[in-house]
Amino acid sequence: MRIYLTFCFSLLFLSTNSYTQSGWSSQNSGTSSNLYSIHFTSENTGYVSGRGILKKTTNGGAAWVTQLSGFTNDLFSIHFIDENTGMAVGGGFMSSPLIYRTTNAGINWILQNGGSAFECFSVWMTDPNTAFASSRNGIIIKTTNGGANWSQLTTGITTTLTSITFTDSITGYAANLESKIIKTTDAGQTWQQIDLSNIGELDLTNISFLNSNTGYAVDHHGSIVKTTNAGGNWILLRAGNSIDSAFRSISIVSADTVFVSGDFGRIYRTIDGGISWNRQNTGTSQWLMSVSFANGKTGYACGLNGMIIKSTNSGEPIGIIQTSSEVPQGFSLYQNYPNPFNPQTNIIFSIPAEGIVTLKIFDCLGNEIENLIHGNLKPGSYKADWNAAKYPSGVYYYSMVYSGNSATGKMIFIK
Repeated sequence: MRIYLTFCFSLLFLSTNSYTQSGWSSQNSGTSSNLYSIHFTSENTGYVSGRGILKKTTNGGAAWVTQLSGFTNDLFSIHFIDENTGMAVGGGFMSSPLIYRTTNAGINWILQNGGSAFECFSVWMTDPNTAFASSRNGIIIKTTNGGANWSQLTTGITTTLTSITFTDSITGYAANLESKIIKTTDAGQTWQQIDLSNIGELDLTNISFLNSNTGYAVDHHGSIVKTTNAGGNWILLRAGNSIDSAFRSISIVSADTVFVSGDFGRIYRTIDGGISWNRQNTGTSQWLMSVSFANGKTGYACGLNGMIIKSTNSGEPIGIIQTSSEVPQGFSLYQNYPNPFNPQTNIIFSIPAEGIVTLKIFDCLGNEIENLIHGNLKPGSYKADWNAAKYPSGVYYYSMVYSGNSATGKMIFIK
């Protein structure tokens, strides 16, 4: 039986709940320390830093080997300019910065003197000898000799600069907690303020650029903003609020695909350049402080209490099978089978052309409880499995959106 019902609950397209069938799996980090930054230089080689620790993997996270330990302060940020040369920065609360540098892929990390700045929250290298780090009170420090000496730059900002990034050797951006982004086009000699207060109160936590024009920033209340003209204008893609949880990190894969991570195990992905964002099931409720994709498929995220998770399929949920590549005449969503069911059922659909498909599960009150699919699928027929074991018996709905079309089916779960 084919179903072509119009889904009438407008609130059903909000992604607010935790999901199952995760495309992310947890790894054994070997530590219970809070982890704040993760950075991969290739698909299998990466670094993670946190409270009193820095670790490295060379086998895709199967094992994490400690490279730095024995200190009590935090390392908030890691950045590598190439496979060998990188920096990690941090420090204690309102104390001098903690800065390490390696030139041999972490075999040795050299402690550096960051001068009179406070702890550093973010670091970015523009070449093996030049790096910038952001700190409290609007402070940015810079080195041009591999960290042997650091100078303090004048930014015109007096609040904490949470994140810094560069698009080339002279053009960079830093974000603060008061709706402001600052930009330099002369390698930090001068900084121009970009005020975002016109689109809302933004406590910006991270900023990242794909290229010289396109960048994203996220904030402490779940907002996401984007620029496509080198910071000249910013648009609000997702509005957060005072009760929403924070976004902490951004990983830009391509012009279309971006991931953001945040508190309570949240990772959101867009595959249409930020028009829509879909929450992924990460399998954890830990705060995810940093996310890093080595390529379009393989990504990692780290968070509190030693949490590291990995995906090798762009975070897509597991349990979706293409049953036929034969191109159907039209879009169809079929009645789930079996129905009634206990506890697993199959949802079958077909699409006539490649496009973005969303398939979600809702309870009888119209609350979204699971997101089975949000991704670009080839034409053909598919089967998605849903296991309702964790839910009470009752009536549920499955809703599919594809290329401007929508359909909904009703199913009954009986334990």
